[in-house]
Amino acid sequence: MTISAVHRFVGVALVAVLSTACGTSSGPSLDSVSKRASDAAAAVSSLRSEVAGLKSQLQAAAAAKKKTLDHVAALNHQLNKAVARLDRATRDAKTAAKTASSSASSALADAQQAIRDLAILTQRFDYHLRHSGGQ
Repeated sequence: MTISAVHRFVGVALVAVLSTACGTSSGPSLDSVSKRASDAAAAVSSLRSEVAGLKSQLQAAAAAKKKTLDHVAALNHQLNKAVARLDRATRDAKTAAKTASSSASSALADAQQAIRDLAILTQRFDYHLRHSGGQ
């Protein structure tokens, strides 16, 4: 219920009480009507305090929600940065693996060529040893 609705309710209640008091001779006394009006005013004041308290609680909850959303946004930003770093590291690792594989293949090819060259040189050396007549 809004504050303006409370004011309307109190106003209608006061009009009803006053019209009852003024309309009949056997109605409530002026003191009774005054007491009821005073009680209604106290109730309105109490409702105003309650509404103010609820408004304060709502503002605190909204501030807490904003703080939580800000925290979630910050965590999301950190997560996105971490994912980007992971993507870069993965790309770098793939590139390094390809380079290492290429280097290993090249080194293997060089080693195989060296083995073939050594085998040929060994064969030539043996040939010369056998055919030189020991000289």
